[in-house]
Amino acid sequence: MIRILIIFISGALSYLFGWLQNYMIIAAAALVPFLWGFIGFIYGKKVQRLLLFPILYLFLLVPPPFALLDSVTLPLRYLCAAGVEGLFRLFHFPIEREGLVYIVKGQQMMIDEACSGFRSLITMFSLGLAYAYIIRGSILKKALLVSSVVPLALIGNIARIIVVTLIAVYFGQEAAQGFLHTFSGAIVFLFVVLGFVGVEKFT
Repeated sequence: MIRILIIFISGALSYLFGWLQNYMIIAAAALVPFLWGFIGFIYGKKVQRLLLFPILYLFLLVPPPFALLDSVTLPLRYLCAAGVEGLFRLFHFPIEREGLVYIVKGQQMMIDEACSGFRSLITMFSLGLAYAYIIRGSILKKALLVSSVVPLALIGNIARIIVVTLIAVYFGQEAAQGFLHTFSGAIVFLFVVLGFVGVEKFT
């Protein structure tokens, strides 16, 4: 009980420090030991064990450091650019690429940070963890489901970039950055979710 109380107090103090100093990473991360200690202190270890996954799931609320974002999003952007170029060339569609910038039929496009797919990856990973936790199955099946998130999110993001590029080619840049841009993201997100459910059915 003393150890649980120490965890609870440490989490509360860490949250207070992060909130006062405007360190969102510390404040968000401190919620986990705070809730873990609070539940253990009030309801006991049995309830604490039952709520282990929901409490640890809150770590996904912690915003990643900017240095980590740069180290992750930049390779994702190059990977998406290479995937887009490869698919266009596979279907004999004229494309010229230099780094993150490519030109398709006179339309110049660039894969910026928003197009890296990192947000989609985090969203899908969160959904994948929750889905794997809820369904019945072996640990191996759950691990396969969670590991399928990365390729599915990557494929979905590449497909979304291709759709936006084709919209820009045939309907102009304004159309590509307008409603169709947002709508294409929703369609691809649905496609990735359905792909995830398909992986679950065949594993």
